[in-house]
Amino acid sequence: MSSTEANAQGVNWNGRMIIISMFLLLGYNLSYIGYRLGLLSETYNDVIHDNLGLFTVLEFLAVASIVVDVILRWDVLSYWGKRVRLIVAIVLAAGFGVKLIAHIMTIYTEGAV
Repeated sequence: MSSTEANAQGVNWNGRMIIISMFLLLGYNLSYIGYRLGLLSETYNDVIHDNLGLFTVLEFLAVASIVVDVILRWDVLSYWGKRVRLIVAIVLAAGFGVKLIAHIMTIYTEGAV
């Protein structure tokens, strides 16, 4: 089904998946910070640590999609839309980078290399 057929049927996805990805990543980052501050239980660490590769790849794909969406829609977005999406994209990309470095440091300090 093409996008024009989907719009003719009343389905209008104009950026909703990107917005959903932003909220999911923000929630994931907040839960990661909560775990690091000791607010979440060890169950969180077990689930993430067991599936670390999957979470890292999915997070990379989501962050890359959000950054590319901001670049491609820059001329179309309103003034506040540009600012909000740019700030969110920067925060998510920085969060991904910090988590990636933290995970790599954890792997090396545990001697799993």
